[in-house]
Amino acid sequence: DWKDREDYIFFAALWSDPKQPPEDDPDGPGAWWPDTPGQRGSRGVAFGPKITAAFLEKNGLDVVIRAHELPDQRRGFQCWHPKPNGHPGVVTVFSASNYCGQALNKGAVCIWTPQLFPKCVPSGKQATLYEHWAPDFAEIVALMTTYEHATQSVKEFIGTKTENEHLAKKAVAVAKVPASVENKVLSYVREMVVVRKAQLWKAFHEYDVKNDYFVTRLQWQKCCSEAIGYAFPWQEMLALLVSEAEMDPITGDIQYVKFLARYSVRFDKQQGMFAGWQDKILVRTFGHLLRQGLDLEHTLKAIDPEERGFINSAGIREALRKAADVDVTEHQAAMLWRSVALAVGAGAKTEVSTYEFLSIFAAMFSSERRGHVSPTTFWVPHTLEWLGDQIMGQYATLVDFFRTANKSGSGYMAFSEFQTTLSEIISPQQLENEIRLTVKSAQSLQRRSSSSTGMLLPDVSRVPFEVRLQQLCEYVSLTGQHITLLEFMTAFAQHPGTEHLQRELLEDICITLHGNSVALRIALKKFDTAHTGKVTRAEFLDALRKLNGAIGKHSDTGPPLSEAQMEELVENLTWTQDEARGPVLEYERFISSFEFVDLARDRQSAQLCRVVSAPLYGELDGKFDSGVPAS
Repeated sequence: DWKDREDYIFFAALWSDPKQPPEDDPDGPGAWWPDTPGQRGSRGVAFGPKITAAFLEKNGLDVVIRAHELPDQRRGFQCWHPKPNGHPGVVTVFSASNYCGQALNKGAVCIWTPQLFPKCVPSGKQATLYEHWAPDFAEIVALMTTYEHATQSVKEFIGTKTENEHLAKKAVAVAKVPASVENKVLSYVREMVVVRKAQLWKAFHEYDVKNDYFVTRLQWQKCCSEAIGYAFPWQEMLALLVSEAEMDPITGDIQYVKFLARYSVRFDKQQGMFAGWQDKILVRTFGHLLRQGLDLEHTLKAIDPEERGFINSAGIREALRKAADVDVTEHQAAMLWRSVALAVGAGAKTEVSTYEFLSIFAAMFSSERRGHVSPTTFWVPHTLEWLGDQIMGQYATLVDFFRTANKSGSGYMAFSEFQTTLSEIISPQQLENEIRLTVKSAQSLQRRSSSSTGMLLPDVSRVPFEVRLQQLCEYVSLTGQHITLLEFMTAFAQHPGTEHLQRELLEDICITLHGNSVALRIALKKFDTAHTGKVTRAEFLDALRKLNGAIGKHSDTGPPLSEAQMEELVENLTWTQDEARGPVLEYERFISSFEFVDLARDRQSAQLCRVVSAPLYGELDGKFDSGVPAS
């Protein structure tokens, strides 16, 4: 409709940038260059001298003066697209010196007299472009107060003196610019790898015709350019962003799954905030189904109601909703499906088996489900992986073992059934040897640990095989009566891709909150009429709901967060008690508690790639904006 068209014209006029035409096509169309789009994403285009000349002629104009881009070489102005008379067709006049307090650029103003209009001349007697280096506002106010009654000549002298002092400081700072610029740009690009991860995955996968999760170096550069922006030197960035661990040692191809998994966003516990809400959201995904205690057939039917034996990308959201009482959003369902397919090596397949789907979520939940141990059951959690290997060595799936053991056909595995079937696979001596190896390893770690005081001492005495099996049953079962399929699978399911799946879901939630922090802050401040910096639970949840709904209106996949996730988040944050208002939250601390991390570097040296909240260059300006109107 016309309103949308007017909005588009407004954004295009604001965000489109003048550029020189490519050297290989100086007389090309002058705009919409497919290999050089505007640096503002989809909101603008690059336009060349042909477009400028046509625009000026059609509208009877002499020159376009615009300000929305930091000039090259840290100048205060930049002239573009010279006309036949030598005067520029477009001039960027950037009035803010030292942009964002760190760009170290000069500012400029254009001053015309009737005699000099419309010339844009940077120097000489006919100069109309004047550069400056202004102090900050506090210093300007102090100078104006001090010299309020001075003559104009004195004010000019003081202004010139102050500017020269700042320029001298700038000269020292400029020498430090290259390293500072590189670090800030690199941190920004790392952040954008996380924010644009879905677009990058899609772009990489289109090139991955072999479905082996590898792309060439050239394909990697092209995908990053398309998803993040053409302003960055991707050939140089590759060496800074991709390590040997993510490359094929022979071909140099990049395993994009590892590359994407390397960069993430997380909740910064150093901010003093409780991060338990993340784990609660994950546990809720599987815990409800586990607590239902369903028998074998009902468990499988809950996940696969049509009993096809497979689940597809379209059915994952409905399966989680019906089986686990978990409502993930459409976007999160697509992301979870991608992680599930990756974990099972499904590649481009559109379906995975119900068993594979169950085993992935069982493995993901297993670390949360396992209970407390006593000195007599100390050995159990440390031998589950070995026991799982022995079972899988004899049976194709854990479900096959369960069906075989459940000779009564009840759908529940009795302790005696489990013990009998397991004793056919392992011998008493094998189990005792594995327990002793586990205990020795644990004792060694205990001796080296500085915090071993009060830890359980393992029982290494030999006990009858039947007692060991009974201890194992009691640990696996939540009820102490029998073993359900899910209890069995959470104990023995193994999937190396589940850590990545957990991180992907939490990452998506963190990106939503951080990427829309400006809009969230505005919504919260509307509740904080007394300017205390605090809001109540109901106010925080209401602000989240409004933000979620606003994002959903501008997204093809709907709201990014489910109602359950928002409630879980609010419930598990750190709330302080206010006498008048009840539990309140310091919302600025929450908003600033997200950090982007390089997991590879984090594992090696615990050094973090912190969020760059104020981009250095005008080319980066606006990329933190989510595109959701603050209102």
